[in-house]
Amino acid sequence: MSQSEKNFKYFVARKDFFLVVSFVGNLADSVADQLEKCKNEILEHPDLRALVLHFGEVSEIGMDAVPILAQIQAAARTRNLQLRLSGLSGELLEKLYKKGVIRKQELANDLREALLHVARLAAQAMTEEKKAA
Repeated sequence: MSQSEKNFKYFVARKDFFLVVSFVGNLADSVADQLEKCKNEILEHPDLRALVLHFGEVSEIGMDAVPILAQIQAAARTRNLQLRLSGLSGELLEKLYKKGVIRKQELANDLREALLHVARLAAQAMTEEKKAA
């Protein structure tokens, strides 16, 4: 097991209709298997309305990690989840933006902002669904 693998962790927390995944450590190329496991864990929650990916404790993202992050986001978009990415700045933000992985409207400055946003949007969507029913 490489040092990057030992230092990388992710935490998943669920509250009602939304899921928060917090990444800690470097998302180096050697952690691709762990990211794949994370993706599968996210997909195990079929009744979600929102997903927050928090990168506040990440200092590096390897090129092998980028496609898996893109797959996570594509799955969220396909399921019409409210998606927010928080804690990205500097080189990490630039790298993911250039690779087309992130969309500006999905960015939040911090975890608090992301949670407030997805909670509000998901509540609006639930209200609209009730009206339509």
